[in-house]
Amino acid sequence: MASKIDLPNKNTGVILEAPRERDWRLGGVTGAENKVIVEDGDWTKYLPAFETQNKHGFDTMGCVSFSLCNVLETYAKATGLGNFNFSDRALACASKTTKQGNSFWSVWMTARKYGLVSEESWPWSTDVDSWEEYYKPIPKEIEDEAIKFADKYNISLEWVNTDTESLDEAIRYSPLWVCNKYHAFTLSKSTSVGYETLDQYPFSDGLGRGFWPKNNKLEAAAVITLTEKTIIPEETSHISLMEDALVFEADGIGRNGLHVKGKIYVDNPDKLLIQWIMRNSNENKFTDGNTVNLTTSDFNSFPHFTLKNERLDN
Repeated sequence: MASKIDLPNKNTGVILEAPRERDWRLGGVTGAENKVIVEDGDWTKYLPAFETQNKHGFDTMGCVSFSLCNVLETYAKATGLGNFNFSDRALACASKTTKQGNSFWSVWMTARKYGLVSEESWPWSTDVDSWEEYYKPIPKEIEDEAIKFADKYNISLEWVNTDTESLDEAIRYSPLWVCNKYHAFTLSKSTSVGYETLDQYPFSDGLGRGFWPKNNKLEAAAVITLTEKTIIPEETSHISLMEDALVFEADGIGRNGLHVKGKIYVDNPDKLLIQWIMRNSNENKFTDGNTVNLTTSDFNSFPHFTLKNERLDN
């Protein structure tokens, strides 16, 4: 078994932020193309080579960027997208990592909107031996390479509850991007007593392989998916509905649904109601929400999905 993680009792680069009310959550209304990839939750044979966030005499405080790259590289290899080695340095710099670190949201949004580049294009070479050199401005040609990646690939994030039951379910969808109060890392395998991990510190085996007991507290966890973008013909209805409206089929069999971005989500009514309340809340309080009665014909004019984003026949 890998060595137990024994992190220093100090911040190594993670800034904690609470999920936003409209953020995607695994099992909720989501636009992520998620599906079970590794049934037993063991991603270890797909892990990339160890890369440290601390060398040449300084710590980059880039654990959030390093760990996201590790998750994406693992996911890409497992799904056959390719054997990527992303530049942790480019992502840490583009997401404006500071000496206090960075947040999951900032790093993920940077990767999603502005893209990633290869380690070869923007490496942490031996001549990059200071904080100032590591975080110097990225050249335009490197930014252009990143944009090409963003144009081709989509990176999705879905938050996951940090209880062990939720983590054990979620790790089948992707390696888990997680953090405690001080540090971000990757859960790569679920076992009966804990999780094998990949980290940016070497630990006793020198390869960053560690172990996180199930009784240890995590502050955040997320499923990350990497997919190629495809152009899908737009499915449009002749009906214009308000966003996040709760809809009811007033005739026919009386189905309930939640309208989000041109789709109607049809699922367990209690779950739909909870999603409707959350999506129409502000500062953790329900403020206002729209409800609409539809005929069966109008209800069927929208594409239908479950809350797991599975397409349904209308």
